[in-house]
Amino acid sequence: MFLAALPAPPAGHPAVIAFWDMRRGLYVHGSRVSLTTDGGRTFRLVLRTPRQVTGMQAFGERAAIVDIASGGAIRTLDGGRTWRPFRHRLDADFATLRVGLGFDTGRFELVRRFFATRDGGVSWQPRRSPCSRRLSFSAAVDLATPRVGWATCVGQPGTGQQPKAVFSTSDGGRTWRRRGKLDWSGYVWGAAFASDGFGLVWESRGTLYITRDGGDHWTARTDIAEPEIDFGGGGAAFPGGRGLVFLGRGDRSGRLLATRDFGRTWRILHRWP
Repeated sequence: MFLAALPAPPAGHPAVIAFWDMRRGLYVHGSRVSLTTDGGRTFRLVLRTPRQVTGMQAFGERAAIVDIASGGAIRTLDGGRTWRPFRHRLDADFATLRVGLGFDTGRFELVRRFFATRDGGVSWQPRRSPCSRRLSFSAAVDLATPRVGWATCVGQPGTGQQPKAVFSTSDGGRTWRRRGKLDWSGYVWGAAFASDGFGLVWESRGTLYITRDGGDHWTARTDIAEPEIDFGGGGAAFPGGRGLVFLGRGDRSGRLLATRDFGRTWRILHRWP
């Protein structure tokens, strides 16, 4: 499903799944993008890209962006029916078609500056980066609403360990508040948050972390995502404690799991061989 041997994700959205709600979402394998409208029980092919897909995000009611290897992207505005080329200027997460928050990278591809757009990426305004030099190896940005969002900043990985910090904003990235700590074990691969503070962080060589209070407190679910065995490949969080996560086992198999009670219990919706 994805290369579990990689030490940490590239900037952007290196996800295997992207969902608009608990029933409608996308799944990618290689250069093939498939759509589900029944909560992940069945999928049908809706897009073949010229090169391997490196990431996805879904936002609004029906919009999604698919990133392609060697640059470039394709966007849908109608839930996957039609696709058009889309130009990325920054590694940004969009809350709506017009409002996004992201960052650029500098020397050695380290996180450098944060920017916000309110016109769909035509122009970008600088924002203060929450990622210190020590935590600038990569970042996972998730903008739940035009004003409310989170950034998970991570440092250099090694021997299964990686420094991490979670920050939240309530003003579109103008100011940031540091939240609770995550364990050093594992390499952060992505994060998803709902506007009410329910959130997920998934990892390679680590586990699945769950928060119910915006990141002040975290629960490691090693019974769901077993360290060194299960590798997080994407997730989604929605208000009311509803969420989805993709867990793979190297390049051999994968499964889509769902929760409707703030991550207390999970059930498997789909298995891939």
